Amino acid sequence: IGFLYQRAENQEMADQKFDEAEKQIQTNIDKALVEDEKSFWLINLARLQRDRGRMDDVRQTLDTIISEYPLSANRSQAMMMRAELDVSLEKYDEAISILENVAKDYANERPAAQAVQMIDQIRAQMLKPASALATTGTTLTTGTMPTAAIPDIETMEEAPVMGDEPTSGAAIDQEVAL
Repeated sequence: IGFLYQRAENQEMADQKFDEAEKQIQTNIDKALVEDEKSFWLINLARLQRDRGRMDDVRQTLDTIISEYPLSANRSQAMMMRAELDVSLEKYDEAISILENVAKDYANERPAAQAVQMIDQIRAQMLKPASALATTGTTLTTGTMPTAAIPDIETMEEAPVMGDEPTSGAAIDQEVAL
């Protein structure tokens, strides 16, 4: 709901709704009994913090998952999110270090393959001149990360979820023709 208020340019109400969501997530974290449940809610808290632009809080929340819940099913996701955060802050060496740990800790699993791919992307990015980085707008990701659809406040129609985009050239041409 906070995003809807932001789109309507009502930042005061957006902040209020984001604060309410953060309090509810914190309550869920406090009530959680098992490591996976706590880390699940911490991941959601990190996403909310990221969406609000509070990158230091995101880093701290992700580091909590990584260090305090090492057996959590959500740890690899937290590590990948932390690496993406570091890339966005141009802390490439830190991102590579985290990704190397993902590749080692989750060998023969999907996160390891994603980590190796992202390491290659970061190294290629680091080789580009600074002027090329500023003009290309390259974003490094670990793949499609579906997010909740946000309805258009004017039409109240739901926007498509990320990852619903057509993937073939024919499908894209068909959409363009529409």
